[in-house]
Amino acid sequence: MKTENKFLIAKASNKTKTIIFAVAAAFSLVMVIGAFGAYFGKTSDGERMEFGGFLAVLILFAGIAAFSILKLIRLRKQKKTLQNYRLYIARLSNDKEKSMEKVARGMCLPLETVESDINTLIKMDLIKNAYIDNHTLVLPEYDLYDKIPDVVLVTVKCDCCGGNSQIPENTIGSCQFCGSPVSAKQ
Repeated sequence: MKTENKFLIAKASNKTKTIIFAVAAAFSLVMVIGAFGAYFGKTSDGERMEFGGFLAVLILFAGIAAFSILKLIRLRKQKKTLQNYRLYIARLSNDKEKSMEKVARGMCLPLETVESDINTLIKMDLIKNAYIDNHTLVLPEYDLYDKIPDVVLVTVKCDCCGGNSQIPENTIGSCQFCGSPVSAKQ
């Protein structure tokens, strides 16, 4: 699947999950309020809720509400990361060293934020076969070209993610960021 499609699916999935967890959090909080009303007030049949039932309902729905709120916070961070995806790819593709420090300075973000965001993009499979080592993005399969003598590398721009990749001249390769096919044929 093309990375652009994965990117769009990830954005849509993020929106859908946000709606689901917001509804779950709201419903759970309403149920917690209802449990307090049933315990401290009277139910429709004039009886009070037993303490054991109240405690069970309170723990269950408070737990669901807390879980939903934590997921919403995580989804919000993921949304920000997805918004910066193309900026990260553009900055990394134009930096031969793939330095996280340069990206952080260029985007006026803390280094920890940039590394966390890049790790999130790697886990989401939006940056393929990569890892961060010593504040540098490492794309192992593309380092092989440096070890082959007499290979002329050409920089090509990926149509899907906009990243610049270096591949051998007169070949078809893969974008080093998203894995989409790129051509260096003349």
